[in-house]
Amino acid sequence: MALPVYVGIHTVRGTARGMWGNALGSIVFALFIFIHAFSVVAALGPQQGPDQLIAGVLDAAGTSFAALGFLAAGVLALWGRHEYRFWLRAQKDGTDYNQAS
Repeated sequence: MALPVYVGIHTVRGTARGMWGNALGSIVFALFIFIHAFSVVAALGPQQGPDQLIAGVLDAAGTSFAALGFLAAGVLALWGRHEYRFWLRAQKDGTDYNQAS
């Protein structure tokens, strides 16, 4: 999971060209993680012991929580992409962010 950290560092430093890739990447990661959580829940059945059921439910809950984080990051990146563009322009021009917007 080093890619989200790598992309986040470039975004904070102002070297990312835009937010579309960040947003779509986060949403795709969230989708993959939700698919994993769903497959874990779908594989659970009454023939498994209580230890396996508890482990499966905790796995699905934990991965769903991570997926919600990626989904929130993707939605916020889409929502704030115009502000990022203004901030990036202000950084390159050497002006104050409030003056650039």
